[in-house]
Amino acid sequence: MKRLTLCIVLFVVTAFWYSESAGQVKSAGVKGNWSSASTWIGGALPKATDEVIIANDDTVTYDMGMALNTTIAGLTIGEGASGILQMTKTDSTKLAINGNLLIKKGAVLKAQSNTLTGVQGCQHLIVLTRNLTYQGALFDARVGTAGSSLAVINFEFVGPLNTIITMSPDTSIMPANFEFNSIKINKSGTANVILNSDIYCASGSSSAPNQTAFFTFVKGKVLNNTVITTTTTGANISGYSDSSYVVGAMGRGMSSSVTTRDFCIGDAKAYRPMRLRGTSISGTGHYFTVRLIPGNANTGTSKFGPGIDKVSSARYYQITYNQGSQAVTSLGFVFAHPSYRDDDGVVGGSTNLRVAVSTDNRANWINLGPTTATVTTKMDSLPRILLTDTLATTSAIMLNSGQSAYIALARAAGTTDNSLDPPATAVFDNDAEVPTTFSVMQNYPNPFNPTTNIRFSIEATKDVTLKVVDVLGREVATLVDQTLAPGTYTVKWDASSFPSGVYFYTVRAGGQFVTQRMMLTK
Repeated sequence: MKRLTLCIVLFVVTAFWYSESAGQVKSAGVKGNWSSASTWIGGALPKATDEVIIANDDTVTYDMGMALNTTIAGLTIGEGASGILQMTKTDSTKLAINGNLLIKKGAVLKAQSNTLTGVQGCQHLIVLTRNLTYQGALFDARVGTAGSSLAVINFEFVGPLNTIITMSPDTSIMPANFEFNSIKINKSGTANVILNSDIYCASGSSSAPNQTAFFTFVKGKVLNNTVITTTTTGANISGYSDSSYVVGAMGRGMSSSVTTRDFCIGDAKAYRPMRLRGTSISGTGHYFTVRLIPGNANTGTSKFGPGIDKVSSARYYQITYNQGSQAVTSLGFVFAHPSYRDDDGVVGGSTNLRVAVSTDNRANWINLGPTTATVTTKMDSLPRILLTDTLATTSAIMLNSGQSAYIALARAAGTTDNSLDPPATAVFDNDAEVPTTFSVMQNYPNPFNPTTNIRFSIEATKDVTLKVVDVLGREVATLVDQTLAPGTYTVKWDASSFPSGVYFYTVRAGGQFVTQRMMLTK
């Protein structure tokens, strides 16, 4: 009898421990509320350690209010045929998922038109730590009428691991059934959000400011594909910085009036925004997409219009018009302001930096200025937007839907202070012994025409810069700006675009630096 009692106690304790550890909770073949025990097999509400499954044919209404801070380990909607998770009509809710959200084939995640009074409406928040995969029949994060029945589902992506977003349906047309509302990028550590497909954020409404579609950057980059937000309210994208921006392309909606938009894009190394001003247009749903492309803006046979003689060899921008759901087949822009940083071959104190546009796939580049006002480059508070001339509406760069124009940094014809070349790569010498001291050797050959090699050694891992100035002390090139491991390195400088004369190069490593003199003879 004692043994039987002990076994029963052990069984109860084990069952209790298992129920508190990671488990699986599945809906019980009903249409019910999340907060109702009868909705779940076993009669217990999902816990923070549970993977939750909404079964085929089941409809679960999520009704756990904001203050409850409900957390689960993961959520799968559907089992391959159907299944619905819908947000309640009568309250704002919050759900934290410490794992993946999977919406399977035939399944639905949706808001419902709210039954509350006033414009506050229902605002639902899903906080997701890992991956979002949508293969379903409906993903509807914004339903109802602004100012009355509007309800939204907003997403916040958090945590120290990458989040991968995959929206499987065809994105060749503006989707009506898988738009996000608001998104916040709030990752930690080095984690980012990786897009396996383009994502769309819905248009907003000034009559429902609490439910307008916002895209907020806090920390973490968005990688691989295009973020498209069709809201026509300019302030609805915020927080972008060197630590949080889109690597790749961003689409932004244009309003019916003349509109200026900042496109918070960059490359893997840094944030490099673009500012674009469109012409007036009717309706909403159309958008410009701006993409940053690494590489030489000069095709090798590009021709240059009056006032410029070179474009950036580091990177350039592509601007594409998309009519989206509208019948407006073309839209123009009157200025495109790119940004520059210290690795763009731009020097401070220059009035010779220009912007060029090409509408024929970079065959010809046209000068966009600035020419009507003098702009002097500054190398603090980077990146800096370079303000170009504003075209008259009658001279706007017009694009048909699907057509692209290209924008690049350029330099004034006959000048050489802005090389527009990226920093050279420091080549590690595998044959050299690990140095015991910091040293900088004389460049070779010297004198030179037009290339020379600069060799230096560092004895420990350090942040290293290698910069070249002319005899007046003006910086003409940044050849290295990176963290390097101990070793000996060689950097090549191509001075083919610079005039003959004396130049000085300085290598800084940590708190140490050495300056050497060199002579360019042509």
